[in-house]
Amino acid sequence: ALLSSQLSGGVLADSASARSAQHAAEQIGTVRRTAGERFQSLELSVFASILSTDDRRSAAFDVARQRGWDVTDTEILDMPTMLIGTTDQIVADLQRWRASLGVSYIVVRDSHFDAAAPVVRLLAGSG
Repeated sequence: ALLSSQLSGGVLADSASARSAQHAAEQIGTVRRTAGERFQSLELSVFASILSTDDRRSAAFDVARQRGWDVTDTEILDMPTMLIGTTDQIVADLQRWRASLGVSYIVVRDSHFDAAAPVVRLLAGSG
């Protein structure tokens, strides 16, 4: 699993840069180099937050403000661990992360199950 947060001195450190697509690609590169030929048999997963909304830009801005991150809404929406938008937008983002990073397994906290359910239903038919 690719984790965007770290434990530092018993405190969860959640920075915007640790959630970036670039950081995820670097983590995957490390796994790829370390695993060698075994890499193809690995399943890559991320722990993601899902926020269902019709106004993804505004919601992304709110996430940045709430977390104290000095990033744009576009940077938030480009994070593989921040899935924000309508069901179709979230599905498109997941498909993008699968194609670009190879991430095929998403873990969400139980408080996000309701938001994830329609996404799972839509993806279940896409093979």
